[in-house]
Amino acid sequence: MSKILHRDLKKDPLLVSKGEGSYFYLPDSTKILDAAGGAAVTSVGHSNKEVTDKICDSIQNIQFVHSSLFTTDSAEKLASTILDDPKYQSLGFSKVAFYNSGSEANETALKLARQAFYEKGALQRTKVISRDLSYHGNTFGAMSLSGHKIRNKKFIDMQDPKTFLKVCPPFYRNFHISGETEEQFCDRLIKELDDKFQEAGPENVICFFAETMIGGTLGCVMPPKNYFERAKEICEKYGALLIYDEIMCGSGRLGSFFAWEQLTDEDNWDKVSPHISTFGKAIGSGYMPLSGVVVHKKVVDILKEGSGLSLSRHTYQSHPVACAAGLAVQEYIRSNNLLANIRNLGPKLGDLLKQELLGLEVVADVRGHGFFWCVEFLKSKEPMEAFDPSVEFSEIVGDTCLANGLTVIPCHGCVDGFLGDHILISPSFDITEEIVTEIVTILKKSVLEAMTKI
Repeated sequence: MSKILHRDLKKDPLLVSKGEGSYFYLPDSTKILDAAGGAAVTSVGHSNKEVTDKICDSIQNIQFVHSSLFTTDSAEKLASTILDDPKYQSLGFSKVAFYNSGSEANETALKLARQAFYEKGALQRTKVISRDLSYHGNTFGAMSLSGHKIRNKKFIDMQDPKTFLKVCPPFYRNFHISGETEEQFCDRLIKELDDKFQEAGPENVICFFAETMIGGTLGCVMPPKNYFERAKEICEKYGALLIYDEIMCGSGRLGSFFAWEQLTDEDNWDKVSPHISTFGKAIGSGYMPLSGVVVHKKVVDILKEGSGLSLSRHTYQSHPVACAAGLAVQEYIRSNNLLANIRNLGPKLGDLLKQELLGLEVVADVRGHGFFWCVEFLKSKEPMEAFDPSVEFSEIVGDTCLANGLTVIPCHGCVDGFLGDHILISPSFDITEEIVTEIVTILKKSVLEAMTKI
């Protein structure tokens, strides 16, 4: 038995001996296609020599510095790689900070927003609006932001519902009222958001904190047209901040560095761009733990004019080797046009998933964008009926996929937070059309086999 406190204490995970490209290999040479991308982490494949060589060069030069006294070339260059794009500068993005996990990044975003209002003299701004059936991380602040009912259940009594307020997620199919068009649904959600500001007292709200594309909880859901444009208008009307969580959907996974770029055309980015945005996972492709927070000039200027300090400090922030990994990954993505590969193959992946899976009795929906796709399962389509959670159908599909040489991400709760089974598919950015076909072929075989196990 392993001495590690694994996620599942009733079974040990499989031992991986190496990774190459889009594949894992077990000690017995079993080959597994990584369509999960390590929970949407992998962006340049495994054992990418260009990346590992640059990491080795970095670690031979400098292993660690304390960010209160020093900075490094790798951190500075990675920051410039992200922020030097004129189109981002024109939107006011001014600074970026690097951390380890998505939870750290989201905690930092929240703390920066609160600190800015505190230093501005708006000490009463202590309330945060986020969305039900969302996920922002595993630390207590991030969990309080989240509306992940399954993961929050055992800790909900330690969270303050008067501070962390929730509104409906923008998933038309599941949450519209009978007879309501998608436009009317969006109108209702925007009114609910405005009403929530009024309920809290607009002068008391720090921010609206939301995933640009909803990830694991509801399964790759993009908002209705103009949802974020109108949400930003509300935030600015009341002097609050708009914060995007792009830990899972950002860093290129949708075909642009920021996922919010997919919400509208470039001429209208100013209408949807956030005041703070977090990113992670694919930024470093898992070669080192790495996440980050991009901050608008208006927030940075408040801190500069006040204490001059950022109080969200972590020992390993801007870690030189982690930043070197992120820089190497971003350079590889750019030099190999991998975002264009996503824009080219993403629709083909989605089309093939729909073509091969939607006809199956248990497949309720296929949805997504770029290299981030969801397959949702139902016990019955007519009438629509979800599997009982005790069946754990998505786990059955995941385990069957693994037995057939494929990783996917099993998820639960896409109907109401408890009911609903779905899987996520989030492969590396450098996959080929042949690998797209291989993913869908193995997945279809596995779903058919899973149907015989219930």
